[in-house]
Amino acid sequence: MAAHTSSEIIKYDVFLSFRGTDTRRGFLSHLRKALEDKHIKTYVDYMLREGTEILHSLLAAIEQSEIALIIFCQDYASSQWCLEELAKILECRKQNGQIIIPIFHNVDPSWVRRQKESYHHAFANHEVRFADRVQIWRDALKEAANLSGFHSPSSSFRNDADLVDEIVKRVLQRLNQSPQGDLQGLVGIHGPIEKLVSLCMESEAVIVGLWGMGGVGKTTLATAVFNRLCDGFEGFCFLNNVRERAEKYGIDHLKTELLSKLLKEEDASPFVTPGGITNFAKKGLSRTKVLVVLDDVNDSDQMEDLCGGHTWFEASSRIIVTTRDKYVLATADAYHIHEVKTLNPDESLRLFNLNAFKQNCVIKA
Repeated sequence: MAAHTSSEIIKYDVFLSFRGTDTRRGFLSHLRKALEDKHIKTYVDYMLREGTEILHSLLAAIEQSEIALIIFCQDYASSQWCLEELAKILECRKQNGQIIIPIFHNVDPSWVRRQKESYHHAFANHEVRFADRVQIWRDALKEAANLSGFHSPSSSFRNDADLVDEIVKRVLQRLNQSPQGDLQGLVGIHGPIEKLVSLCMESEAVIVGLWGMGGVGKTTLATAVFNRLCDGFEGFCFLNNVRERAEKYGIDHLKTELLSKLLKEEDASPFVTPGGITNFAKKGLSRTKVLVVLDDVNDSDQMEDLCGGHTWFEASSRIIVTTRDKYVLATADAYHIHEVKTLNPDESLRLFNLNAFKQNCVIKA
């Protein structure tokens, strides 16, 4: 694994994928204004310049956005362009850790997941005209519909105004809390990402450790896994540079930051005690499915101080720890310890070619 050599510039905070004039003039217009009122830079397709090749511009904008908001409505699947956007968004999620938030507006999520009702009728037409793309679109719809998002109308939202407020809060939370995770130009990282994502989703591993020498790519790998997984959790926190910040500010400062993000409290200091956290905070954590990354832990006491080993958390929560000291993970009873290794000769040569010749291949003499 290695540092990236080049990357797409992030130009937009949010890319909005939607279908239909009614959506544009109604719900979308309110959502777009609410995002812009919070100074969230948003891309929608009317920003295209005259004469620009539309699909190419849309796909480029997706690559340059940190978050994709997908507004699934009843006729979303009838648009070939929407489905191509969706496939590209899912590709960016896999390759670059792009954040996806689905919004099911006047449509049942099961329609999207299983392509039922209006989605079934749309695909009956697509099967004839776009047979080579249909399975890709079906897979993308299923994957997106399984992510944590918003459903309206539902008991959670009285009206669209309430829904828009909650969406903007989620977007701000993701922009403020999620580390940047651009994986373009990285070598040797995609295999470990898939392995760790699968491990965290399918096993009962509460603690997963990433161990290796300094500079080998532990934080980059943890960032990518965090961005891929956090949409499936009720709370999440990436606590970076634990070793350095614990020395500078003290462990209670980090504990307060962690609880503030996981329990969604502006000031969690009343929950922090000299020996740990209050019973009320422990109850809150034990009832909440959370994802935590503790980056650069160098002392087993830090593990105990920040998460009580793992006894404060419910079984479906996940704690990812990066460290240079394997003993820290062994002491914490990590379910799985992944050694982050240096590049092998072929990967080193490929990285050299990326830097020297901007080519993702091995040039032989």
